[in-house]
Amino acid sequence: MPHELIAGLEAAAVGVLVLLLVPKRGVNHIRERFADLSSGRRRWLFEPRAWQRAKRPEGARMAVLAAIDVFELGVPLFVAGRLAEQRSAQIYLDRQSRWADTPKALLAAHLKGGMTDAELHSQLASRGCQSRRPKQSSRRSRQGH
Repeated sequence: MPHELIAGLEAAAVGVLVLLLVPKRGVNHIRERFADLSSGRRRWLFEPRAWQRAKRPEGARMAVLAAIDVFELGVPLFVAGRLAEQRSAQIYLDRQSRWADTPKALLAAHLKGGMTDAELHSQLASRGCQSRRPKQSSRRSRQGH
């Protein structure tokens, strides 16, 4: 191979490497977005592209969209973002599972019609919470004394 061709291929390889490493999208708020992801306040580093159809793209189309994201964000930011998004999803699931056992969640289920008064009181009692029973009026208050 001629020396010029080898030098050209090396320069092209360095150029492609730079293109893959440097983000092309504006990343002004990246630190705040990562902080929101790590605390669970945010689900995505950058919101996914709006899909034209109601269903999510699959297969080759999904791979092409991911490749575009890698190119726009740069490989390091893309990988860090994906890891942070997975951690954020885990935090969300942990919060949801903890919420299901709280008295507030039981009361919300009761208000939505998911359980009766008796079921609510028994669930609260099984969790060690005191449930307030409706006050029963005495005979005196009924008679007007």
